[in-house]
Amino acid sequence: MYRYVIFDLDGTLIPFSEKEFVNFYFPGMAKKLSPMGVDPEKLIKGIWAGTGMMQKNDGSKTNSQAFWDFFEPFMDLKRTELEPVMGDF
Repeated sequence: MYRYVIFDLDGTLIPFSEKEFVNFYFPGMAKKLSPMGVDPEKLIKGIWAGTGMMQKNDGSKTNSQAFWDFFEPFMDLKRTELEPVMGDF
């Protein structure tokens, strides 16, 4: 069992195409969440907007909290429902 998954999103360690990653990752995440009734387009918008909230984070909270403070109400689903499924993915 893996303990950690590390993403090299800026291509520091290996060549990386953000476009290829996004085109593969988001549809896969949407498929994983589809049994919960998650709309794929809303999910993608929510992840990007939640990521934006982490970028704007002033350090008064963790990046995880900045993301979930936005994402949970945006998706109208509880973090306790979403996080285990997203984490498993």
